[in-house]
Amino acid sequence: MSSWLIHCNEGGHVTNPVTVDKLWSHTDKMIGWFHCSVCGSRAHIKKRFWLQEGVHWEPYILGMLNTRGIDAEGPHRTYFPFGFLVSDKPDDDLCSIWFCYYKVTHKNGGRLKMRLGHGAGGAPAYTIEELFHIYHHLGKIVRSRVDVIVEK
Repeated sequence: MSSWLIHCNEGGHVTNPVTVDKLWSHTDKMIGWFHCSVCGSRAHIKKRFWLQEGVHWEPYILGMLNTRGIDAEGPHRTYFPFGFLVSDKPDDDLCSIWFCYYKVTHKNGGRLKMRLGHGAGGAPAYTIEELFHIYHHLGKIVRSRVDVIVEK
């Protein structure tokens, strides 16, 4: 399992490497934006992926969409679908949501596994309840953007 570095948008701070299952602790819980653990400013993860077409994609991951609600990190869960909140620039608006999932199999002698899209197990699967939670969460993001526009 790869580790992720969270970069502060304001102070240039960088976290120690964090595995995907621990990224939640670096979000604001209301919207899911990443925040710097040193100064509290908004933060991001910079990634680079080579695509099949021979070009690279460099998303800025601004936060995480918790698709399961408040109890997503319950003690007996092994499958965690979620969405990355993605932008083209570290301090820009959200432009897409990248749906992924990870599986925790430590208790069965396994390891933490992450699928960034269509892995061997296919795409993330969502219950109707989880879809409603996603729509509710997206509504919070839209309202927060409208509030910023109105304040300007």
